[in-house]
Amino acid sequence: MTIKEIKFSERIAVQLVILSKEWEQENSCHGYRRNSPDDLKDKRIFVATDGDLICGYLFGHSATTEKDASIYKAGTAYFEIDELYVKPQYRNCGIGKKLFRHAEKAVSPDVDMIMLTAAAKNSRAILHFYIDELGMDFWSARLFKKIRKILICRAIQRAKSGKIFCSFRSLWLPLPRNALFRAHGGAGVRLRERDVKAVKIS
Repeated sequence: MTIKEIKFSERIAVQLVILSKEWEQENSCHGYRRNSPDDLKDKRIFVATDGDLICGYLFGHSATTEKDASIYKAGTAYFEIDELYVKPQYRNCGIGKKLFRHAEKAVSPDVDMIMLTAAAKNSRAILHFYIDELGMDFWSARLFKKIRKILICRAIQRAKSGKIFCSFRSLWLPLPRNALFRAHGGAGVRLRERDVKAVKIS
């Protein structure tokens, strides 16, 4: 296993985009979408290779803070880790930690801090990795808890003609025929269970 920094190239971009697609398909992070080659340009890229195979990567960028915050002053140089990913079959071997340490050593002459944002669904594991194993400090978190049920209304149109409607606060809204209707704000309205009165076929 080799850990090294590499320069951006079209060939490298293709390999990293493929890994990014695999990460997206895992569905392990809230809102994660695969990269395009443009996302990798002007980044510092670190990879873990097994022979000719890239089995993990870390990339990020350097920047300078513009305003004071609770953990730094304006003008603080930092390295932002945009992504750190290791293929599933290579996990639990310390590769992620080695990528982080290698990047940390490489950027340390130029920056005062390393920062990142994490959106992993397994929050306990990711906090253990970055805080307990890599010595990062916790700064802030944005949490959520779903407390309202979104109404799922299934209405099957058996007649060849006619329309399906759903009552929402005294307004009858048309629904697609033979379709599962999930009221999720697609038409600019969010239907809640208490708001929906009835379903009818006309």
